[in-house]
Formats: sequence, structure tokens, C-alpha cells
Amino acid sequence: MSELCLSMGLIIDTFEKYSKKEGDKQTLTRGELSELLHDQMPIAECKCQHEVCEFFQKLDQDKDGVVDFQEFMALVSVLTIICKGK
Repeated sequence: MSELCLSMGLIIDTFEKYSKKEGDKQTLTRGELSELLHDQMPIAECKCQHEVCEFFQKLDQDKDGVVDFQEFMALVSVLTIICKGK
């Protein structure tokens, strides 16, 4: 399997690992997203609850109160672009 395919599988596995903790297994709650950021993306970690709430609201583009996989991938894409630019 190619490195890119392995990387995509890792992203999917990571999303599913955290999305299974509360509520709908296909979405991330604010708490799940906060834990994922803390554990997996310390570069993007928000420090206080207000920042997490604000960040969550920006990711939740359809305003349904959760972050689905497509919204999560927007985050991963933006962070990847930022990291490449450094």
C-alpha cells in the first residue's frame, strides 16, 4: 500500500477513534474535538474553553452542533498547508 493511502487510513482511524467516545459515531462533539486536538495536534491546541468553543463553531460549517468528517478534513487540510509553508 502506498504511503499516501496509509496516511489517509490513519486520518480516518484517528477520526473514528475520537468520534466513538460520545454521541453519534460519525461526528465529533466539542469534547471529542478538544481531546483529539490535545492528543494528536498540539500545534493546533486551544488553551481555554472559550477558544475551543470558538474554534468548534468555525469548523461546524453547517451549524448542527457537531463536526462531521468533511468538516474535520477541512481542518486537516488547512493545517497541512500551513505546515508545508513553514
